[in-house]
Formats: sequence, C-alpha cells, structure tokens
Amino acid sequence: MSDTSAEEPVTPGQETGPAPKAGRGALLLALLALLVALAAAGLAAWQATLPAVPVAQDTPVERPAASPAELDALRARLDDAGNARRRLEEQLSRLDNRTERELRALRELREIPERVEQLEAQVRRLAGGERSRSAWLLAEAEHYLRIANVQLGLASDVPVSQTALGLADDALRELGDPRLMPVRRLLSSEMAALERVPRPDIEGIVLTLGSLAENLPSLAVQGAAPGQFRQKRTAQEPVTGTERALTVVREAFSGLIQVRRTDEAVTPLLGPAEQAMVVQSLELELQIARMAALRGDAGMYRRSLDSAIARLERDFDPASGEVGAMRATLRELRSVRLPETLPDISGSLALLSEIIAGSEDEAR
Repeated sequence: MSDTSAEEPVTPGQETGPAPKAGRGALLLALLALLVALAAAGLAAWQATLPAVPVAQDTPVERPAASPAELDALRARLDDAGNARRRLEEQLSRLDNRTERELRALRELREIPERVEQLEAQVRRLAGGERSRSAWLLAEAEHYLRIANVQLGLASDVPVSQTALGLADDALRELGDPRLMPVRRLLSSEMAALERVPRPDIEGIVLTLGSLAENLPSLAVQGAAPGQFRQKRTAQEPVTGTERALTVVREAFSGLIQVRRTDEAVTPLLGPAEQAMVVQSLELELQIARMAALRGDAGMYRRSLDSAIARLERDFDPASGEVGAMRATLRELRSVRLPETLPDISGSLALLSEIIAGSEDEAR
C-alpha cells in the first residue's frame, strides 16, 4: 500500500505561491527611487532659474551726497536734541536737589518729637522749673494789665484795653493759683464795665470832619468884597451919541443925592485876607473836634462842634447849598454820644502787684 501523504515533485517552469509577492515589492522600490530622482532634478532646474544674489564685498557702496539744506536741517535737529538733553539734565538736577531737601526736612520733622521730649526732660530736671514758669506767667499778666491801663488812660482805646485784660485773665487762669482768685474777680468786673462803655464810630467821625475841612475853601463867605467893581448897565443901551450923553448926565445928577432908610446893621465887606482868616478859624474848630474824638474827650468834642456851627452860620452865606449841607452834617456829628467818663481798671493791677511782691519776699 503506497503512502498518499508524500510530496509531489515540482516541475521547473512552475512557480510557487510566495514568489509573486517578492516581485511586486521590488517594483515599488524602483518607482519610489525614480520619483526621488525626478524631484531632485526639478529642484535643481528651479534653482537655476533664480537670479544670482551678489556676494557682499569689502568695498563700501557709494551713496548720493546730501544737500546743504538737509545738512542744516540735520544740524538743527541735533542742536534741538542737545538742548532738550541739557534741559532734561537740569530738571533732573533740580529734582534731585528738591528730593534731598524734602528728605532732610522729613528727617528733621522726625527728630522734632525726640528733641521736644529732651527739652521737657531738661526743664523738669532744672531746679525750680515750676517756680520759674509761675513767675513768668505772673510777669506776663502784670504786663498785659499795664498795657490796658495805659491804653485806656492815654488813648481812651476801649477795645485794646479789653483785649489786654482778657490776655491777663488767660495767663492767671493757666496758673491755677487760688491766691489769684481776687485778682480774677476784679478783672471780671473791669471787663464788664468796659463792655458798658458806648462805642461810636470814631474812625468815621474823624474821616467826616477831615472831608469837611478840605471843602472849606469852596464855601461862600458872607460879606465878601467882589474882586472888581463894574458900572451897572441898563437893560437897553442908547443908540445915538446924543442919547448916550444925556443918559450919562442924567445918571450923574440922580446919583448925587440918595436917601435910603434901613434898620439893618451895616456889614463891612471882607477882603481876601479877612476871608482866609474866617476859613482858617472854622478849620481850626474842626481840627479840635477831630482831636477830641480821638482822645475820647466828649466835652471838648461838643464845644468845638458848637463853635464850628456858630461860625458857619455867622460868617458864611446861609443861602448857599454847600453851607447848608455842611451845617446839617455838623449837627448830625454833634448828636453822636461819646463816653463821658471811662471806668477805673487799675484795681486788678494794684492787687496783682501786691501778690507778686509778697511772693518775691517769701522766696528770699
């Protein structure tokens, strides 16, 4: 019995199964190589068509020369740039200086509290520091009280005296010494007395009187002689020479004898010197009234204004509008009430001086 599983012999012209697959792979590789070669040839041909780029050389390239206008413009721009740079440098320098000053001031401000503490510590370490402070405040209060008395007694300045009394009271209050309570009680009563003193507008009164004195030369003086005498003309002048001659003769004979009866007193005419004296006398009365108002002398103020009103009515033309306006202004000023008497504020000063003297005796 023969074996059916034995291999059959292969003829030479017959191909097996795997051989065709190996032939197709070689064909693909050949096609790929051909495509690569064609791409390389095309790239070389494309590079050959590009323009040649000149190779950089060491020799410089010649440029066209600039015109004088362009050079001038370039120089101007360079000068502007230099000026701007210098200005910027100056601003930076000023900024640096200012920053340095502010830093220095800031350092000083930071040192102030420490310096104050050191000063206070030194004052506390001084022997009798509190006693020296009390003596200083007492001397300050006494000084203010003296100022108040001088201003009220010599200048009649009530507001300044009140301010000085208030400052003295502040110094005494800061001391807080019970021994000074009587002085402060007197100060309170003296300030209340000054509050009751009438306070007219002294400045306005003085300015008004000065303005009236400046307008005195323009007032019409009563009985002033004219500068020159002129012949009185008739309403209708004669026409012919004969008529003028008859008119002159008629006026001459009619003026020889005149009879006039009157009960009025004859007022003599005043020349320029007499007129100037009348004006100066009225101006003097106004100046006296101004000084009395400044000094607070109510009696002198009223007497001088009364005299000025009387002179104005007697020596100046009452029909003049300027004279009437000045007379009305003087009467209005006469009605202003000035303080008749000023209160006495010397009691607090005397008592404080006694206390200061007693403290000095105790210290000795």
